[in-house]
Amino acid sequence: MQVRRHPGEVVEMTGPSAGRTSFRLRVSQKCLSLAPEHAYAHGAISAPLRCPPVCPADRIVLNATSGVTDRPWRVNWTDVNSIEGCDRHFDLLNEAASFRGVADRDLLRFERMIDDAPMWGANVAKERHLDQLDRLPLAKPSFLRRFGGVPLGDHSWPEAMPKDALRSSLQHNPTYLPSTPEQERMTIRQAMRHHIVRFLQRWTELSPER
Repeated sequence: MQVRRHPGEVVEMTGPSAGRTSFRLRVSQKCLSLAPEHAYAHGAISAPLRCPPVCPADRIVLNATSGVTDRPWRVNWTDVNSIEGCDRHFDLLNEAASFRGVADRDLLRFERMIDDAPMWGANVAKERHLDQLDRLPLAKPSFLRRFGGVPLGDHSWPEAMPKDALRSSLQHNPTYLPSTPEQERMTIRQAMRHHIVRFLQRWTELSPER
């Protein structure tokens, strides 16, 4: 079934989600993409790695992307289970980010420091200057206050960070249901937590090219 919203916002395909029987790739991507975003906000990822080229690509983010690009997305993010499907969503995110990094745009947009509007005719040098000196220094600690569990500069953030990542993905994991035995739920949480932390460790060990 198609659900049509305002022109240029989103054309969403629904229906297959009801039959999900596995933990889809895009849901896993949302979980993992939050790890470098937290690390970036805490300053653990900086030059030369700079802004991570990923951010969550859920309904809220994709709708905001359509507001900038005037291009709709057509596949519900929880139904995406292929690299090609992920890439199609990220093409839209990269287009919307324009001269900003994807993670920077997500932080600034979520903290309402920039609008979901095209940047046609914008003074790119001025916008970058405002981002680096004014907006991002405010957006990062604000983001962490909302979701990080610990304030900027707290060295315990690697232990607190998976809570946000897990909370954002477990609700979409069909193997993690209220009816699932608690022992199995605990096993799933522990496995995902290990996966998130190991992913972030590998990320920070990569060269900027990789």
